[in-house]
Parts: sequence; structure tokens; C-alpha cells
Amino acid sequence: MSFFTTRFYTNKIIIICLDLSKALQTSLWLALSSNQNRLDLFDPYSLHAFIVDEIVTLFDTSVWGFRDLIRNIEMVSFNYTQICNTPFDFDEIFQNRIAKTQSEPDFPLLHDTARHFIHSSETLNVAVETLSNMIHQHEAFAKEVSSENKKENAAFKRTHQHLQFQLQVLRSLAARSQANELRLKNEITLSFNMIAQRDSQTAVRIGHAARSDSAAMKIVAILTLTFLPATFVSVSKSRGANTPTDMSFLTSAKALFSMSFFNYTPGSPTEQERWTVSDKMWIYWAFTVPLTGVTVASWFVWQRWYGPA
Repeated sequence: MSFFTTRFYTNKIIIICLDLSKALQTSLWLALSSNQNRLDLFDPYSLHAFIVDEIVTLFDTSVWGFRDLIRNIEMVSFNYTQICNTPFDFDEIFQNRIAKTQSEPDFPLLHDTARHFIHSSETLNVAVETLSNMIHQHEAFAKEVSSENKKENAAFKRTHQHLQFQLQVLRSLAARSQANELRLKNEITLSFNMIAQRDSQTAVRIGHAARSDSAAMKIVAILTLTFLPATFVSVSKSRGANTPTDMSFLTSAKALFSMSFFNYTPGSPTEQERWTVSDKMWIYWAFTVPLTGVTVASWFVWQRWYGPA
């Protein structure tokens, strides 16, 4: 909105108002028509005081409306009736706050709201600067047309005090608007931090699960390395009765470490069934134990030298 003012020496003042809403037009008209006795036409700034009143009312409604909006964003879902009748349970309130913040926030809505908050602070700062300049101009005008007329001097003083009061109100609203903007930024930062903390906790759980899986795989690897040499040594490829003669060399090669130390003799009418153990059993252990030790030690050395840092 914009206002252009001109004053004629006949104490006639013309104000051109541009881009005013219907509500502002109505309220401004009612204020001027109901307070005509307060208008001092020899002080044109007395008319500006009424316009400033209506603009300040608009700013007041806007800023406190934004305050209600940010309060709703900050609101914790707990029963106000219960709180009014019982002492505050800050621990419960804090836990409810955390639970609400951990839900997915509407970041596009938060950023769009922040954009309006920034615009509100901008327009308030411009209004404070404009009203400050207007007061300086009013002081200069009062000195320029100063006279001994007490009525005129009282009117100038009254207008000056009224404009000063509205300037202080605008500065207070500007401070409130900046506080609303900071509170919204705090909510956005809190939402980001809570989501980052939740993602970090998820990553920690995934890391613990991966570490558990890694430990399990390491156990499986150690068990495999422990039993593999013994299995290799004890593998038997016995030569059957139908083995071709030309396969005897291959069969002997496969049975290089085949040691049939245990032998089962079925029973007969003259003898009982029995198990026998070869007296060469030590040969199996002589090969198995060193080979197992070398294999496991080689694995540990490999892990130490070439494993992850």
C-alpha cells in the first residue's frame, strides 16, 4: 500500500491511498469520520497519525497471528486441562515433545512459513524507518511554522507524542516478528537435528548388526580352517575290487593321506564282531596337527598384514 499527501495553504489536505484492502478502507474511513474533532488541519501530520494507527493495527494482527502459528508448530500434544489441574510433569512433556519431533515434519510448509515471517520482518523494519523519518520531518515542519499560538503548539506536541508512541509499538512488533522468525528457525533446526540423530541411531544399529555378522563369519572361517586340514588328511578313496588296473596309480595318488585306522570286522559263527584301531594312528596326528597349525597361523598373519587398517 502507498499514501501520497499534499497540503494547500488553505488548510486543505489531500491524501491519495493506493492498494488498500476493503477492510482497511472501511476502518480508515470510520476512524476519520468518528474523530473529526481531533483533526488539526494546520498540522497535516495529525491526519497521518490516523493512518499510522490503522497500519499499526494491521501489523499487530499479522505479527500475533504469526505468533499463534509458530506456537501451534511448537505445540506439544498433551492435555491442557490436566496440566491446569495438576503440577507440570516436565519429564512427560519433554518425552511427548521428542516423540512429536521424531515424526516426519512438513519441511515445505515450514520453509514457506519462514518465507512469510521474513517478509513480515522486512515490512516492519521498513515501517519503523518510514515512521522515524516522518517524525523527523514533523519536527522540522513544527519548527518551520512555529508561532506563539498555544493551541497550535499543543496540537504539534500531541501529534508528535502520538507518532512517537506508535513508533515504539512498531519497534516492539518488529522485535516480536524477529523472535517469531528465530523460533521458526529453531524448530526447523530441531527437526533436522532429530532426523539426523534418528538416522545416526539407525546407522549405529546397522553397524552393530554388520559387526555381529562379521564376527559370525570370522568364527565360521576359523572353524573351517581348523577342520579343513584334518578333513583333507582323513579323506579316503579306497580301491574297490572292480577298480581297473590302469587306474591304480591315480587311486594311489588320491589315497596318499588315506589312512584307514579303524576297521570293523563283522561277526561270524566262530567269532564276534569287533572294531580294531591301527597302531599307526600317530601318523594321522603327525600330519594333521602341524598342517592345522600352519593353516590357522597363516590366516592370522594374512589378517594382520593385509587386513583392513
